[in-house]
Amino acid sequence: MDEGRNYVENCLSTEPKIDHKDLNLHILWILIELKKPRVDRSICEGYQVCVGIAPDVFDINEEGKAYVKDPQGADEKTIEEAIMGCPTQAISWEEV
Repeated sequence: MDEGRNYVENCLSTEPKIDHKDLNLHILWILIELKKPRVDRSICEGYQVCVGIAPDVFDINEEGKAYVKDPQGADEKTIEEAIMGCPTQAISWEEV
């Protein structure tokens, strides 16, 4: 995370080294890094809706419960769709 802050501070210095578009994308990346999806396996019933929506983010373990295999495996909109699609509401955002 320090690397991201250093990057932003560098971009905001008196002599900008990148254009504003790159800076905005990097700030967005940092904000996304401040939260990640979380599965409450005590609630999950293994419907696999999340896996169907975001297969690079979620997978099913040997107990038939969902888990997060890569929190950066999809964009925020796709992960939010998986969260909203969970029939048992077992998935939520967790602040990092």
